[in-house]
Amino acid sequence: AERVARRQDRTVIYQKINEYIAQRLSNGTSSTATASSELDALLNSNNLADNKTDYTSIPSRPFKSFKDIGFVEDMNSRHRRSMEDGHCMIDCFGGLENSCFFGVYDGHGGRQAVDYVQSHLHSRILEELRKELPWMWSGQQKFSFDSTLVKKAITAAYYRTDDELNELGCQQNGTTVITCWVLEFNGEKLLFSSNAGDARIVMCRDGQPLRLTKDHKPGEEEEIKRIKDKGGFVAYNRVNGILAVVRSLGDHAMKEWVIGTPDHNLTT
Repeated sequence: AERVARRQDRTVIYQKINEYIAQRLSNGTSSTATASSELDALLNSNNLADNKTDYTSIPSRPFKSFKDIGFVEDMNSRHRRSMEDGHCMIDCFGGLENSCFFGVYDGHGGRQAVDYVQSHLHSRILEELRKELPWMWSGQQKFSFDSTLVKKAITAAYYRTDDELNELGCQQNGTTVITCWVLEFNGEKLLFSSNAGDARIVMCRDGQPLRLTKDHKPGEEEEIKRIKDKGGFVAYNRVNGILAVVRSLGDHAMKEWVIGTPDHNLTT
């Protein structure tokens, strides 16, 4: 799947190059230096970057929006026959040099849901952020940042992706989700963390761990009440005695009780 995505990326790039060359040859109005500059701008444009769907590899160096990055993954072969987790790492999220995005997706019941979320959730989040915060991409000056709009955008993106999983038929498989959007604004670094499920984001500050997300587990009183209010129950730490997660994307056979609503946190 990764090789297919990369071939698709190259195809888009080649199409853009061919279109550009044809256009410049037809009018013959640009110098070689100007044409080279314009081509570089085209290949690095936001629209072209948005066509990329595979961000599972460490971004190319040198990094622009963060100092360094690393990751490790393990299938847990003692209990799993296949790898069902995914992740996402994006430098210059949305084409902004002061913005990066990360996601970790803990799948279950197969890879259909986690593969889709891994390839599409960041695009949905970017689309919703552009709706709520258009000034960030328009070059306008703004000196206030409304975090409620960010929460609204990310929640909408989670819901959109969850609806798309339903259309794909993800009834018996799903994934928990944690996402981080890191942004520098007016000299201040902002970290927007969101999650649906029991995956966890922890930040190290002054050598001490700081939990940024709230675990959504079947044993939590708040979750038990919500499930019971909808006519369900929790038994053996499983929703309706079946599923060991209370929030996820996918799992639409139990969506009445296993919701995709994220919690959010803003850290500076």
